[in-house]
Amino acid sequence: MNKFDDNAKDSLDEWIYFLKNSEIKKEFSAKGIKEANKVLQVANMSKEDRADYQRFVEVLSDRASIVETIEFESELKSSEKIKNEKKYVVMNLLIIGILTDEQIAASVKISIEFVKSLKEE
Repeated sequence: MNKFDDNAKDSLDEWIYFLKNSEIKKEFSAKGIKEANKVLQVANMSKEDRADYQRFVEVLSDRASIVETIEFESELKSSEKIKNEKKYVVMNLLIIGILTDEQIAASVKISIEFVKSLKEE
């Protein structure tokens, strides 16, 4: 590495330059080197700046987690609402008694087992 003249001609040279100089030039394009640059930037921060950055990353992570939870709960409520609506329709069709269980299942797009379980209720 000490004999390396800091002239990066290929991807390997870019990594050697990085390891020797703890620096990544903007024109470098070796695989993974951009990610290494992000790690290097954090590593070169002062202790206080790194702590602030870590808190910032944690806040972003927490917010992303909250958004995912809200989306999941929303989808769950929507799914439960659809199931309840289908249950209501099936119950009404069973009360009317004109259609067979198979016809009800096909028209409401549910399983025959679901129709039969509601019928037993």
